[in-house]
Amino acid sequence: MRWPFLIAGILIGCVLHIVSLLAVPVVAPRDAYSRLAAMGPENTPILLDQSDPEKSLPYLDPAFVHIGCRFDLSQGPVRVRIPLAGPYVSLSFHSRDGTAFFSLNDRSALGTVLDAEMRDERDEASKALPLSAGTISVVSPGSTGFVLARAFAAAPSAVKQLREDFAKAVCAPRG
Repeated sequence: MRWPFLIAGILIGCVLHIVSLLAVPVVAPRDAYSRLAAMGPENTPILLDQSDPEKSLPYLDPAFVHIGCRFDLSQGPVRVRIPLAGPYVSLSFHSRDGTAFFSLNDRSALGTVLDAEMRDERDEASKALPLSAGTISVVSPGSTGFVLARAFAAAPSAVKQLREDFAKAVCAPRG
């Protein structure tokens, strides 16, 4: 007689556990996009500071210097230019919910800058705009999201120079 209650209890526990795990992204108010929104306006590069929780994102690698930038493609394409500072630089593009949809690294660059232009997949007018040499076209699945750039600091003494180089980053509407 106890077996049906035991099995029912285990099944209910499993269902509740799965539902609660799937609900976390929906009910969590402090996702990466929201945290970046509190740090600065859209289409502006924000130098993240891991020593200050209010100016950082969780779980960033301490061996890297990071820049975040929220983008809004409703007014047209957004250009992202990241200086190739340090031995390794990467650029990842994320949708509003944090899902990565495109990624580049320093091997994709021509010259001393990693250059990309984001376009909305529904924006037919921007598809006709020409790109300059070395610019990589990135099609975004939505009109809002964020970009995260990383530069590897080979030594702690390199962090200051990387931060100075990353301060020259651009994340702005095409103009």
